This record gives sequence, structure tokens and C-alpha cells, in this order.
Amino acid sequence: MTGAEHRTATPKANSEFFGATPPIRRELQRLRTWLAAEVLALNATSERLRELAIEWFVKQSLAPLDPTAREQLLRSAINAFEPELFQSIANLLSAESKASIDTLSKVEGHRQ
Repeated sequence: MTGAEHRTATPKANSEFFGATPPIRRELQRLRTWLAAEVLALNATSERLRELAIEWFVKQSLAPLDPTAREQLLRSAINAFEPELFQSIANLLSAESKASIDTLSKVEGHRQ
């Protein structure tokens, strides 16, 4: 493939040229699961999340998603991770701690 051909080739053609295949739904779910289990809990920056997602695609021999689709996938992973994180924290709290937080939130709510 010449330089001119490379610049005008479709993303699919580019990925095939480099030996990567486009990801399918199952692989995207694996990426979301990996992000939630091993990356998001580390409080990585948005830029680092993007880098890690691209590295994951490369390691899996998959063509990375276009930036818009990648951002949507990262937001989806974050949105799924946060409630799980909050629930796991809530599960660790004693009944007394939960009651104290409830009381605090009620008091703070009346100040507004």
C-alpha cells in the first residue's frame, strides 16, 4: 500500500493492513469489565483511561475505536462502575455509620 493509498483507505482497510480486526460487542464488554475491575478503581485521569483503552485494543489485536465511540465506551464503563463502587462502600459501613450519614445529609439538606 502506498502512502497515498494508506491516507485514503477506510478504517477497516487500515486495521486489516496492520493485522488488527474491528472489535465486536463481546470484546467491547470485556474491555468495560476490565476497566471496571482493574482500572477505574485506580482513579486514573481521563487521558490515562484513553491510553489504557488503546493499549488494551493493541494487546487484543483489535483495531481501536474511533475517538467518539471510545469516549462513549469509557463513559459507559464509568457510569456502570460508580454505582457498584458506592454500593460496595455502603456494604462496608456499619448501621451506626449509615444512620450518621443519613442524619448529616438531612441537616445539610435543610441549610439550602
